[in-house]
Amino acid sequence: MKKNSALAVKGGLILGALAVLSGCNQLSIKQDQQSQLASCDVPSSKNVSQAFSQSTATLSDAQCHYQFDAHEQALMSLAKGDPGQQNRQYFYNFYTEAAGNGIISKRQAREHYSRYFTTGFAASLPDSHSNCATGDRMDNILADLKQEAHMKKEGLLEVLDDRNSWFTAKSHHDNLVLILETTHLACDDQT
Repeated sequence: MKKNSALAVKGGLILGALAVLSGCNQLSIKQDQQSQLASCDVPSSKNVSQAFSQSTATLSDAQCHYQFDAHEQALMSLAKGDPGQQNRQYFYNFYTEAAGNGIISKRQAREHYSRYFTTGFAASLPDSHSNCATGDRMDNILADLKQEAHMKKEGLLEVLDDRNSWFTAKSHHDNLVLILETTHLACDDQT
């Protein structure tokens, strides 16, 4: 009887030890998963050049691709604190690397760059060659142009500190809106 109870105690201790070890293993797995998620964080450096390097390195990990937008916005905010023409090249390289790593397509990389750092508005304009065909989408087109103008203000004025380019972009925006609205009115008169 003493043998059976001693054997039962030993068996219980062994099962208890296995349960503890299993729990530790589960904790270790959870900690590994959390550290992998934490490694996708936006850059912590306040130095613009270092922050771009950190983001590029982080986003090169396929598990972090989902954080592209967060990294882009963090870099925009940081670059606003140190505006200048050097930021143009940083963002160009950032978008090129993102396309090279398969995070975004080459076309998306060009569109991102264009929406923030060029004076033209081709990304928001419809592909249609008939101006009257855009009538039913005019509100959406104008909203897209307004959004892109806001992005250009952020990129050209706040990130690059390029007032001349911003005023050129603003002038292009205003002219496009005038042309689109006038064309829309002319098309309405024809129907």
